[in-house]
Amino acid sequence: MSQIQGSCDSKLENNLFKDLLNMMLKLKGSGSCPSGIRGKGVPAFSASLSTGKSFSGSTKVIFDKVWANIGDGYDSRSGIFTAPQSGVYQFSCTIMRNEKDVSVYLFQNEIKTVAILPGSIKDFAPGTLNIVLKLKKDDKVFIRNGQSQQIYSESGSHFSMFSGFMISN
Repeated sequence: MSQIQGSCDSKLENNLFKDLLNMMLKLKGSGSCPSGIRGKGVPAFSASLSTGKSFSGSTKVIFDKVWANIGDGYDSRSGIFTAPQSGVYQFSCTIMRNEKDVSVYLFQNEIKTVAILPGSIKDFAPGTLNIVLKLKKDDKVFIRNGQSQQIYSESGSHFSMFSGFMISN
């Protein structure tokens, strides 16, 4: 088996990355980078709960540990993603429960879309939702729990997460 070795300077690697990103977007059918984000990156975020949360009544779930926030659309103080531009976005949320029933809902603005209701086993149970939404600039997407429930997490484990990214404009 032969081996090939090479090296690139950082400027060239950055250009190669941009070219690869453009090729991937074209393969997905968008034809090019969404307008207004070339060089800035595709709007995307990922955040998790750093500790378990108990809720009294229906309220927004604030995923406080931000792993990525490209385009600064996710606000870790409010738990709300605000679309930086119009387009098609994919969202995912995973919630872990521990022996207590829990349900959460994904809202687009103030409209309930899809829900998670993890299984009713007597131990830990995860539940996941995925949805593709067409958003207008400044539309809000967030997770809200059902009534009086607890979402499980351990410090450093990050079992419960919320993420999203732009697919096309």
